[in-house]
Amino acid sequence: MKQIYTNTISVTGQTGAADDLFQFRARQYYFTFAKWVEADYLLFSYTPSINIKYHESVLPSVDLSLMFHYLENKFNIGASYRIGDGVAAMLQLNLLRKLSVGYAYEFPFSKINAGSRQTHEIMFRWNPCWTTTDHFGEVPCPGF
Repeated sequence: MKQIYTNTISVTGQTGAADDLFQFRARQYYFTFAKWVEADYLLFSYTPSINIKYHESVLPSVDLSLMFHYLENKFNIGASYRIGDGVAAMLQLNLLRKLSVGYAYEFPFSKINAGSRQTHEIMFRWNPCWTTTDHFGEVPCPGF
């Protein structure tokens, strides 16, 4: 399948001549692993997760996250740690069954801190999953 948008980076050599010009496509890979954990004896459930980002020209990046789900998953709060780079705090409100809105604040503590002190992110999420019932019971959505 042909890509709709590709990352093409143009670089000129030291002389700046046309023969020094080259282009390449940078592929990025993301691996995410998560598990929804029900805590029946507590008032919340939680989701620990790990996200690994790989790019062929830089070292892999690893994010460790933990999200707590309160009030039957109506309100979520969590934190994330990007190994060697920064920390983030997250809030999420599930407004409707399939629609939620969230906010995240990230504070980098790596050398990028000089150029970018912190970030604010507003997220909108629509979950297209639904549940169906068969003779074994309810089949949950594969999303988390």
